[in-house]
Amino acid sequence: MIIKRAEPTDQAGILNHLAIGEMCEAMFGTTDRLQLIKYMQKLYEQPGNRFSHEYTWVAEENGVAAGAVTVMPANMLRRTTLMTVWHIMRLKKLRIIPQLFNYPKHITALLRLDEAERNECHISMIAVLPEFQGVGLGTLLLKAAEDYAAANGHNICSLTVKQNNYGAQKLYKTVGYEIAGVINQPPFRLYKMRKYLNG
Repeated sequence: MIIKRAEPTDQAGILNHLAIGEMCEAMFGTTDRLQLIKYMQKLYEQPGNRFSHEYTWVAEENGVAAGAVTVMPANMLRRTTLMTVWHIMRLKKLRIIPQLFNYPKHITALLRLDEAERNECHISMIAVLPEFQGVGLGTLLLKAAEDYAAANGHNICSLTVKQNNYGAQKLYKTVGYEIAGVINQPPFRLYKMRKYLNG
């Protein structure tokens, strides 16, 4: 198993889909899992958006992207979110109009999420394929994100997690993250978690 900087040729769209689940449906206006994975792969391949390979590290096992983590300075979140919207509009063309009517709360909430403070480095996505879970891969990916943060002058890493995702919360707490706030912005109910990297 190796952890490496991601490349646009990695097949990591499935990991982005796994990480954000039903948010994909609001973003693309479909519940077709295979179509959503294709869309997420397209976002991954393009630069500048929230799901881009540019901000991602991949755990690779025998050429398979087994897990991934996306991390960036928090002051880039707004810009990359707007670029994500632009890329989705380009992918969907005029077919984006119906989803604005079908998912107005989801889309508004996504654009308004206050995930991190400006001085933090934010982990916006982490996922491990089910067949690779339970062997410490999530911990290795978090370490890669934290190493990036520290190397770029950040003392704090942050992330958000669903309030009912107890397994992920347990992992984050085990490696030093603490709940630092709550986001109750229907339909999203999240905890903000934070870790100080110098102890």
